[in-house]
Amino acid sequence: MAEKEPSNIAQQKSDVESTTIYSEELRPKKSMKCLAYVAAFAVFLTVIIILFSLTIMRVRDPKHRLSSIGVEGIIFNSSTASPSFSMRFDAAVAVKNTNFGQFKFDNSTIKLAYKGTNVGEAIIAKAQARARSTKRIEVLVGVSSNNVSSNSALASDINTGIFDTNQPCQVGWEEPTTIAEKDQQVHPMEPTTAEPKTDVGSASVQSEELRRRKKGMKCLAYVAAFAIFLTAIILALAVTVMNIKNPKFRLHSIDVEDLSFSPSTTPPSFSMRLDAELAVKNTNFGHYKYENSTITLAYRGTKVGEALISKGRARARSTKEIEVTVDVTSSNASSNSNLASDLNSGILTLTSHGELSGKVHLIEVIKKKKAPQMNCNINIDMVKKEIQDWNCN
Repeated sequence: MAEKEPSNIAQQKSDVESTTIYSEELRPKKSMKCLAYVAAFAVFLTVIIILFSLTIMRVRDPKHRLSSIGVEGIIFNSSTASPSFSMRFDAAVAVKNTNFGQFKFDNSTIKLAYKGTNVGEAIIAKAQARARSTKRIEVLVGVSSNNVSSNSALASDINTGIFDTNQPCQVGWEEPTTIAEKDQQVHPMEPTTAEPKTDVGSASVQSEELRRRKKGMKCLAYVAAFAIFLTAIILALAVTVMNIKNPKFRLHSIDVEDLSFSPSTTPPSFSMRLDAELAVKNTNFGHYKYENSTITLAYRGTKVGEALISKGRARARSTKEIEVTVDVTSSNASSNSNLASDLNSGILTLTSHGELSGKVHLIEVIKKKKAPQMNCNINIDMVKKEIQDWNCN
């Protein structure tokens, strides 16, 4: 049995040399992987920037629409000699802002025209529409035909009962019997001034200071929300990607071959060959690269076998399987007084110990040392010449 040991070690050294050559062949692949990680990160940033540009940074024109309109105080004269009309519009204008920022507008006007002639005008006081919201503005427009009394088509348009402006709305009325049957003189209502309602204007002035305060609070709220968002991203990265754990080093399976023992000889002896499959489970987001190491088998604290583990690498979030062969002999434990009784019992217990020394690599920038260990108890049935069971911690 002493003659088998050197040949086994020579074979293991040959395996180490072949593994070294194989690792040199993997260097170009390592560089390509690093470039792939950088490219993936660049693509990720590009996608984020594009999404940001297409949503938050894309500034659209707010929609300015007439939400509702009502008419009151209609007075008209349909006589061909001096046709005239006057009325008052109560309108609600909606400014729909779909952007992620507020829309602030200055004083502006709304004009109503009859066949190209201005017949009414109202002022919209300066204000602002909040981000992704709709602002409603109430206006009062006084309409009068003072500028179009000489228009020859005015009388016929009034007689039709439908009066059209160049705004997207129509105002209709039914001609009173008193005007149709009697040529009474009509006293038109004086057109109102082209200004918005008093309460709307005063409310706008009174709320200006409140708007400024709300604007400051909104700005702080946006900054706080962005800070919370970044903090959440950093915490998520710290808890998942950046949380580097110790890889797990375990005995996956084991078989025994060429088992022989002699409990009655002096000294008692045993020899066997163990074929084991080890597993390095790497749960990190970076690969784990380890150096050459050894696995030691012992009987009651005395080394009876040893195997070399060639340096290698366990990929990110994967399990690497390692096959080793260990020649076990009792030459160093023959003086142990318990050996004969253990062999006669039919169950021989061996302990194994192994430790890997390496680093976890994250995007080839962050490297952290990790050294997982394996400690197992292996029970061998000497009569059946097989592994009874094993347990590791």
